[in-house]
Amino acid sequence: MTVPSQQQTLSKEQIDSVVELYSSGHYQKAIDQIKGLNASHPNVPFLFNLIGACYKELGQSDGALKMFETAVNIKPDYAEAHKNLGITYRDLGELDLAAESLKKSIKIQPNYVDAHYNLAITYKDLNQINNAIRGYEKVIEINPDFAAAYNNLGNIFKELGRKQSAVDYYEKAIAVNPNFAEAYNNLGNAHRDFDNLDSAILSYKKVIALNNNLSEPHYNLGLAFKSLRKLDNAVISFNKAISLKPDFAEAYNDLGNCHSLLGQIPLAINCFEKALELKNDYVEALNNLGKTFNISGKVKAAVKCF
Repeated sequence: MTVPSQQQTLSKEQIDSVVELYSSGHYQKAIDQIKGLNASHPNVPFLFNLIGACYKELGQSDGALKMFETAVNIKPDYAEAHKNLGITYRDLGELDLAAESLKKSIKIQPNYVDAHYNLAITYKDLNQINNAIRGYEKVIEINPDFAAAYNNLGNIFKELGRKQSAVDYYEKAIAVNPNFAEAYNNLGNAHRDFDNLDSAILSYKKVIALNNNLSEPHYNLGLAFKSLRKLDNAVISFNKAISLKPDFAEAYNDLGNCHSLLGQIPLAINCFEKALELKNDYVEALNNLGKTFNISGKVKAAVKCF
């Protein structure tokens, strides 16, 4: 939280006190203290920007929006408040207004990396893919160690079907931040799309080594093992994913497929039924259940599934 030089009407102690409350997560206390300061310092944009940030952390986006708007109305060249206003507009689904505010922030402070990064995210949300790519490239130009920008570029290129470019950017993200679990998971997915299953497994295992409590990499690891017909390993991974996320319908469905391939028909039926219990419009699970009933000789039950 930067403090513009124009805030000389506030003492250092007053500024430090509210910033400390915000930084330590005491958002409501910070709001109460800022409101007290507003009574004697009614036109200090820093205070409105900070109280807006507190409202945003509390999930009160409408209140945050009003505070950021007040800050930029008082001080039109307040780059951080324009950035915060843009992010809040995006949270509220007002993407065009978000882009406008973020561009104002960048016009005031051309190398404001956080504003460029959030503008790139907004362009992606607007489906302005080329602008998003240029935005992330600008982030990297300003800060070559901005790992999330490489990761997000990887996601864009993966969606565009340029899987090698995606792999390259995920690897760059990991080179910058070797503990970037999300990038490892994304790299694993890209390798799996390439049918580089051994490389995918290594990536998923790296995610799990970094954080064993994420359901998605265990599920993805199960998919890779399943593709390699290492079904016992796949079963272990899908069960782990389910233990971490009990409402994981897709994991139940794929676990059911493994049990079916292993000839464990009652277990497979239970898994497909659980998937449908969690997601009653899950067509794939319904079809799998029907096929499994048919294999087990329960023709009438199978017919009801088709």
